[in-house]
Amino acid sequence: MERLKNLLKKSGFSEKEIEVYLALIEKGTSVASDIAQQADINRSTTYVILDSLLKRGLVTETERRGVKLFSSNEPEKLMKYFEQASRRYAEFAEEARTLIPAITAKMQSRAQQENIATHPENVYEHALDSLETIRAQVQQTGTTDKIKNPNHNRNKLHPEVAKGSI
Repeated sequence: MERLKNLLKKSGFSEKEIEVYLALIEKGTSVASDIAQQADINRSTTYVILDSLLKRGLVTETERRGVKLFSSNEPEKLMKYFEQASRRYAEFAEEARTLIPAITAKMQSRAQQENIATHPENVYEHALDSLETIRAQVQQTGTTDKIKNPNHNRNKLHPEVAKGSI
């Protein structure tokens, strides 16, 4: 049973889920209070865990004379659960693969902002570039009308300059 316990742990089962599942395998069909006692877990917590195991298809609930009885399903159900989980994780991995470009772009943007924040010389260089752009606009249009508005083309300025913090 130790190998099964390790396998369940590796696949994301909580300690209490493992204890309840193993108790069911050992005891067979039982009421929740007996399962709780075998697993050394409080009875109300045992009901929550049994519900989780029911949703995974690993446990069956029956009622006899108004008493709820729980039993573990055949081992093939556990294998089926692992196979389904494997397919889900493969789908998650494929979806994550499609997100890599967006995540990479976000990280590069953040790194660029951190680089500017930690290297003032980069802010200075960006400010010089902005001034050169303004000079070129003045030469091209022959007027300073557009640059008198302090908010004009702020979105083209370095973020720290646009915020007015520099």
